[in-house]
Amino acid sequence: LDKALSPYGLESQTVDLNEMIRVTEETLREHRSDVTMVDSASNIYSKFLEATKQTSKCPLCKRAFEHEAELNKLLAKLEKTLTKAPGQMDETKVKLDVEEKKLGALTACRSTW
Repeated sequence: LDKALSPYGLESQTVDLNEMIRVTEETLREHRSDVTMVDSASNIYSKFLEATKQTSKCPLCKRAFEHEAELNKLLAKLEKTLTKAPGQMDETKVKLDVEEKKLGALTACRSTW
């Protein structure tokens, strides 16, 4: 048990295994939700960017921009957001992978406990 828990900084004497499994499952749900949200946001921002370039209007309210500087500011903001998305996705997937491995180790300990 200690061998399975040590990569996560835990010791069998200080762990309520069932509680740790519950917390890890909750964390996994959160990370899965985060992956979905980043993916969805990327799709939305990509569509906003494309629509804004095509129409020179706000993709939400359909308001035309009075000055090209306003349009360029929105386009730059959308592009910046989109460039961050792959890194956020990778970071979230790494966290997800760690928690999945942790849950596997914890559930394997359940049968020996």
